[in-house]
Amino acid sequence: MEASNGPICPHAAHVLKTNPRDLPTDLGNPFDTLTRRILRRGIPFGPPLDNPANGDDGIERGLHFLCYQASIKDQFELLQTDWANNSGPPAGGGHDFIIGQTSDLKRTAELPPTVPDHQGGPITAPTQWVVPTGGAYLFSPSISAIRDVLGVQS
Repeated sequence: MEASNGPICPHAAHVLKTNPRDLPTDLGNPFDTLTRRILRRGIPFGPPLDNPANGDDGIERGLHFLCYQASIKDQFELLQTDWANNSGPPAGGGHDFIIGQTSDLKRTAELPPTVPDHQGGPITAPTQWVVPTGGAYLFSPSISAIRDVLGVQS
C-alpha cells in the first residue's frame, strides 16, 4: 500500500507534513508541492540524556537545524507555519508532532488502525518536543555568483 493512503505512515508524520513528495496539497498538484522542498540537515550537540524518565538534567544539548532554499518565505516559512503548525494541510491528519507549534502547546494527530498497538483515532502530545531557542536567516550566494560575480578579478 502507498504511504499517501495513510496505512504505513500517518499523514501527520513529520516526514509527510514537511515533505509530502508525490502528494497533491492545498497548494496544487504534486509538481507544485516539489517546489517547496528544502535541503536540510540537523546536527546534534551535547551529550545524550542518560535517563529521559528523570527529566532534564540541566546540561545543554540540542539540534542545530540548517537548511538551504531559494525562498525563505515560500519554502521554510511555509513548511513551518502553514504545514507543520496546521492540523490540515498538506494532507490532513493532524499537527506535526516533532516541530509543530500550537498556541495551546498541544498537538493532535490521527493514527490509522494499522499502527501497531493502536486501534485508530486521535492521539495528543501534551507538551512541545522541540523548543526553538534562537535562529537566523543568512544569505549564501550560489556557486555561480561566487565564480562569475564575486570571483572577478580587476
